[in-house]
Amino acid sequence: MTQKVDSNLRVLPRHEKIVADKGVLSLPDELWMLIILRLPSFKDQANLALAFPKLYRLCKDYSLWKLFAKSLGIRIAKVKVIKNNLSTPEARQKVLQEQFPKMVIKAVRGRFHSMPDSPRKTQLIDRLKKPMTLSALEKMHKFRHTLIVYSNLAEQAKLPFRSSDTKNQETLNVWFEANKVILKKRVEKLNLEKKQLTYLPESLGEMRDLKELNLSANGLTLLPKFLHKFSSLEKLDLSDNRLSILPEFLGELTSLKTLYLGLNELTVLPESLGKLRSLRRLSLSINKLSSLPDFFGQFNHLITLDLGFNRLTTLPMSLGTLSSLKFLTLVHNRLTTLPLSCGELNSLLTIYLTGNQIKKIPPSLVNRWESGTLFIDDKNSDRDSLGATRSAGERSRINATD
Repeated sequence: MTQKVDSNLRVLPRHEKIVADKGVLSLPDELWMLIILRLPSFKDQANLALAFPKLYRLCKDYSLWKLFAKSLGIRIAKVKVIKNNLSTPEARQKVLQEQFPKMVIKAVRGRFHSMPDSPRKTQLIDRLKKPMTLSALEKMHKFRHTLIVYSNLAEQAKLPFRSSDTKNQETLNVWFEANKVILKKRVEKLNLEKKQLTYLPESLGEMRDLKELNLSANGLTLLPKFLHKFSSLEKLDLSDNRLSILPEFLGELTSLKTLYLGLNELTVLPESLGKLRSLRRLSLSINKLSSLPDFFGQFNHLITLDLGFNRLTTLPMSLGTLSSLKFLTLVHNRLTTLPLSCGELNSLLTIYLTGNQIKKIPPSLVNRWESGTLFIDDKNSDRDSLGATRSAGERSRINATD
């Protein structure tokens, strides 16, 4: 028995790496060995833990279930164990083994309730009321994502989407293949806002003629590679997700005019972003950016730039080359000064600075503010920092128009 267990365990590190890299679980058959570790007594399990620490850890702390929950943006409350009724460690461990998977399944079931009403929805919710394996749960979740995306495509293209098309993943794929030519012709704008999506079906990459794609208010942690195919895309909304990194291929979307990336977890920006020379509107608000790369000076057509609610301490000198910029938002950062090059932003109509500690503003901006051609909103600055001598009433009469 020991030799057989040892033989199966040798492949575990590779599977651990797959799970960690992808963040999405497709469980290999070998991981059913985890069940075996639950059969021996608590004392024997401790002995096994010494010999096979990695496998034992996966079994005992629910790393696989936790990774699955994390990949979907599911927050699981701490499991409460009443110690008075459970006197032994074995009994408490058994409760944890039973409760954590149930909590994950319950959270997934809640997401199925947000789907449009249909007989298939009812069947899926009923199935989720029963215990199931993690691999089965992951497949059901992917099915939900595909169903939501296809139903939105069908609605946009005014195509029939019958219950017989939603029986399983295979029937969904058959429907898409049969209709993809029509979908490509009819669908230019796709709105998938607030659908609790953490995964996008690979087949969506066929919609390469899309002009607008709204993926805001979901749970995306990574962007699918097929996005680089959307060479015609002009507007992309990725705001309010859980993105901590942007892929380099985002710079291949050279037709983009509007890019919303606010309310994510970004700390750095890829160099390829500087290739998006057609951008008119860019929002990076509510992230964790502490600095900006010099390539910002390459956005010659940029009209609106929102950098509010970050951790910026300085701005690049290249920002002053944005000759088309009209609206600049820098609220609630950690700025103490603006670079002199900002004084060369001759098209600028409004700049928002509230929530910083800016002590000095370029003289040319102050002159334009005093002449009434520029509105500076900085509720934290005193009059001297703006070089202002006019009353608050005069300041309020400064108007900015697009």
